[in-house]
Amino acid sequence: MRAFLLGLMVGVASGAAFTVAGRAGRAGRALLAFEPGIDSDTWGALIRLDGRAEKLVNAFGEIVPLAADLPVTFETCNRANAYYYLAPPKIVVCYEFMDLIYELHLPLASNPEHAIDNTIATTVGVLAHELGHAAVRLADLPIVARSEDVADAFAAWFTWKVLKDTEPAVGLGAFWRLLHLTGETGDANDVHSPSDVRAYNLLCWAYGAGEAPWLDEVLGDRARHCEGEFAEIDSGWRGLLGLGPIE
Repeated sequence: MRAFLLGLMVGVASGAAFTVAGRAGRAGRALLAFEPGIDSDTWGALIRLDGRAEKLVNAFGEIVPLAADLPVTFETCNRANAYYYLAPPKIVVCYEFMDLIYELHLPLASNPEHAIDNTIATTVGVLAHELGHAAVRLADLPIVARSEDVADAFAAWFTWKVLKDTEPAVGLGAFWRLLHLTGETGDANDVHSPSDVRAYNLLCWAYGAGEAPWLDEVLGDRARHCEGEFAEIDSGWRGLLGLGPIE
């Protein structure tokens, strides 16, 4: 990922335990499922084998009060996207979105297997972003920024806290950078920040988490602010969710 990102801009430590003090008695659960359809035997199988999506979904059910089960499904949608649906609450990640991520990564990857690895990591970041939307809505949290930026911050925070892994945030940042380079820069008047802004935010927060020191080559002067930015995000989400110590 390092060489890949440095090329765009001119090691995963996973499996750590996620523990939250005093969180129990949930009425609902977050339930991960893989619907049959186009690419379900490929992307769906790879996501299951990777295991990070399952860890995120399980941890989400521990920290967010759910009045009912929250389905989280990977499925064929006939469009390349991912969604959080308000009513009834549901998260969908489309296999077609994974196709798009792979197509963007492939030309700059060292080989197809590398592109697949980057696609899986990026998709985990996408899932974490949608879980951020769900957290705000289902826990009725007050936010003071536009929701898409808040969901990006949640993605960087949650993947690090649950997985001790910055690759999902780095992958998601690389995805937005790739879209920017293809001309999909985003509209300043859109609900989403422009693609390059999202890219550098996610990379900064991954760097601020302390496990991607090589990103200082990408971030330049902003790198010196990133540890503080991530600390604010960490403090903010723990405060909003009423969490005790997180290890």
